[in-house]
Amino acid sequence: MLLLVAVMLLTLQVLPVAAVLPLSIILSVVADEGEQVLSIF
Repeated sequence: MLLLVAVMLLTLQVLPVAAVLPLSIILSVVADEGEQVLSIF
């Protein structure tokens, strides 16, 4: 039972990180594309 609680707590701590990582990657890609578009003008 304690092991189950520990695993649940670990997943709760990992989930936000797993959710934020793709967002940060997408934001960095969009920022790079935006800089390229701005440099064209």
